[in-house]
Amino acid sequence: MPTAYPQPGDHIGRFRVLSQLGAGGMGVVYEALEVNLDRPVALKVIAPAYADDPAFRARFTSEARLQASLDSDHVVQVYAHGEDDGFLYIASQVIPDGDLGHLVAEQGPRPFGEALDLIDQVARGLSDAHAAGLVHRDIKPGNVLLRQAPGGRFQAYLCDFGIARRVDAELSRVAGAVGTPSYMAPELNLGQPASVATDVYALGCLLWMTLTGAPPYTGVTEIQVMAGHASRPVPQLPGDSPLVAEVNHVVRTAMSKDPQRRYRSADEVRDALQAALRMTDDPAYGETAGLPSPATPLAAESTVRKPTHAPPVGGTGVRRAQAPTDPAPAPGASPPTRGPGRRRAAIALAALVVVGIGAGTAFAVLGGDGGGDNPDPGGLTAEEQAFVDLDGDAITAAGLQAMSDLETVRIVQTFTSTTDHEVRYDVRTNVAGGCLGELSIDTGAQADLLVLPETETEIASVYVRPNQEWLVGAGSYTDASAAGLIEAAEGRWIQQGVDGDDLVEACDLAGQLDRRLASTAATNEKGAVGETDGRPSITLRNRGAGRDATLTVAADDPHHVLRIESSAADYAFSEFDAELEVDTPPATELMTFEQQSAYFDSLG
Repeated sequence: MPTAYPQPGDHIGRFRVLSQLGAGGMGVVYEALEVNLDRPVALKVIAPAYADDPAFRARFTSEARLQASLDSDHVVQVYAHGEDDGFLYIASQVIPDGDLGHLVAEQGPRPFGEALDLIDQVARGLSDAHAAGLVHRDIKPGNVLLRQAPGGRFQAYLCDFGIARRVDAELSRVAGAVGTPSYMAPELNLGQPASVATDVYALGCLLWMTLTGAPPYTGVTEIQVMAGHASRPVPQLPGDSPLVAEVNHVVRTAMSKDPQRRYRSADEVRDALQAALRMTDDPAYGETAGLPSPATPLAAESTVRKPTHAPPVGGTGVRRAQAPTDPAPAPGASPPTRGPGRRRAAIALAALVVVGIGAGTAFAVLGGDGGGDNPDPGGLTAEEQAFVDLDGDAITAAGLQAMSDLETVRIVQTFTSTTDHEVRYDVRTNVAGGCLGELSIDTGAQADLLVLPETETEIASVYVRPNQEWLVGAGSYTDASAAGLIEAAEGRWIQQGVDGDDLVEACDLAGQLDRRLASTAATNEKGAVGETDGRPSITLRNRGAGRDATLTVAADDPHHVLRIESSAADYAFSEFDAELEVDTPPATELMTFEQQSAYFDSLG
């Protein structure tokens, strides 16, 4: 693996590096010269840590080859890709005149004709990409590059397919969807895969931004922006002229909350844009759209601030990748990982939060104040008040997002067993499925639990430190043998065999929550604003298909789910992203299977 990125004057294949243009988590972009053709190129060199990953290399090669095969006047052309001296690289066309975001920021919203023309060109490029089997997933102003012709007209090029995926690929559902919140379709925030329909939605957002100078939904947090996409009306331009009416129709259709009601393809978007363009004869071509409806924004601020989670400070679970910063990352740095356990836990947490809402099911939201037992918290901040004023759909989505971002959480689960005993699990679990905690029953049975999750190479391991009542209750011991084993263990962890499978299940948060995911719709009726565990909160009653649970969501940022109460079981969540060490006990603290057998053999 290389230990340093190329420097000006170095060669990568047939390309000579001239200067660095930018850097990020995925690598570095250079201005370079293709020596044999004396042609300038934009040369992206992938971070060696990614390049060393066989799965990433295979995907990169496949997608680079597919992008290079694209023949479109409105997609940045890929000239070459390959590997040299340990570096993966991709060389593409240089587009010299900035991007759409900078154009709008520097010169203001674009006139009707120019805006429609620009988005029509982007739709043309997107149509070509879809025909080749690519879905973009991150259409935004910064990914639309511009070249200005002598007459002043801009030619637009869609770029940065670095996170593109094949339309027909099997995509994992992850709660933390890839993309830019201001331009993301609402279903992406519920874990659905990117598609032609989500690209069409982003085109509608892009048209709105080009005409007005701001994205369709704004807020002080990503949660507020996502809530806007999920529940706020599609914004509309003021005025009643035929041109305004036509453009508003395009925006409404492209940005429909229901993917089935959007334009079915980028070509259909183009047809609609062309119809509007035919209405922009001078001087209408040069007119701007004016100010959008004042009801559109969620907040006056347009800056998006990420939720502030406390970073995990220890533990052996999967760690959250840090956001890339300039300069370029160290070439030897490991790529961030989101292993199967991470994805599974995130999905399952989402399942619990929506309690009975299936993937892709639209929320049926009941607004109103509702009832509730929480006391008046004595006043909220302006940001907290804005959050509790959202509808139940948006509040539930916010809780889902906050929980899916967690690395660790403490869960206290209480329920009544089939034998009418009160059971209490109090565990801290990480996203990989490991947990540390305690199980207790009202009979007096109690055991400390340590569960190491199953991996690709190891089966799950279960260790307990039980009391006598717990061993007897498990059905395998008499009072005398249970007492003798506890004495022989001398406070050490006792390794469990197949009898520990139920404990693996109990500590497998992902599995527990997956089982609570139903495929039928539910309603989320807003309840009282109050205070829970010292945090301002709001309750929601979740009902549907036999489900009836009360969800409590924190009103401050981040909007954790704090409690779920139902007739079947109650859950309390706390210690979010706290330190958690989950590892095999040292030999001095462990009573193995062999040591247990030796003890019982000694009894004759």
